[in-house]
Amino acid sequence: MLAGPLELELLLNRSRKYPAWEIQWHDLAAAPVGRIDRLVAIEIVERGPLRAALHFEHRAPGCVARTTWSLAAGSGAEWLELVLDVDWRLRG
Repeated sequence: MLAGPLELELLLNRSRKYPAWEIQWHDLAAAPVGRIDRLVAIEIVERGPLRAALHFEHRAPGCVARTTWSLAAGSGAEWLELVLDVDWRLRG
């Protein structure tokens, strides 16, 4: 499904008018200034016959990213859910 693992990249955000929700194209197109890539914890949070979930915590200077991946099956449908929570403590 993916050519490589998913990574959370740190990008510059030089938007002056709406920095809370607008990221300008030239900032998105530029190379990342860093990544949230230091894995500090993995936990199995669900393990059942129809649903399983893993929780990951990654850190970088000034931020923590917590992701929960849930895989479910049954009722004729299979799906993968990702919940991402980022604790951001940096300017910009």
